[in-house]
Formats: sequence, C-alpha cells, structure tokens
Amino acid sequence: MSRLEEIKGRNDLRKIMTQERKYEFSMLKEMEYQRLVEKSVEDVDYLINEVELLQKAVAKSMSLLDQYEDILHLDSIIEKTPKELNADKE
Repeated sequence: MSRLEEIKGRNDLRKIMTQERKYEFSMLKEMEYQRLVEKSVEDVDYLINEVELLQKAVAKSMSLLDQYEDILHLDSIIEKTPKELNADKE
C-alpha cells in the first residue's frame, strides 16, 4: 500500500469516526430533549392538579361565605324586637 493510500485510508476513517460522533451527539441531544419534554408534561400535570385543588378550595370557601351571610341575615332578624318586625311587615 502506498503512502497516499494509507493517508487516504486514515482520512476516510476520521470522516467515519466524525460522522459517528455527530450521530451519537445528535442522539444524546434527542434523548435530552425527550427527557425535558417528559419533565414538562409532569410539571403541567402537577400544576393542573394544583389548580383543581385550588378550585375546590375556592368553591368550598364561597359556600362557607354564603352560609355565613345567611347566618348573619338570620341573626339580624333574630335580634329585632317584635315592634321592628311588625314595622318591617308594614
């Protein structure tokens, strides 16, 4: 084998190794991207669950507030004297 063929063979080998490294790097990038996507999906699922819990808490708070307002209204009626109640009827 001549010196020129030997050099050409090494250059071909370098090109192949470079292509393999590029492919491996692109695969690593793809795996990292996929991991980030999966993590993002998990984060979104977590946030959706948190929002649902907050919605339930707000609904419960609103219900309790409505009950409290009803109690205050009834309490104000109870505190009225019979004369005030008769005046309200008229």
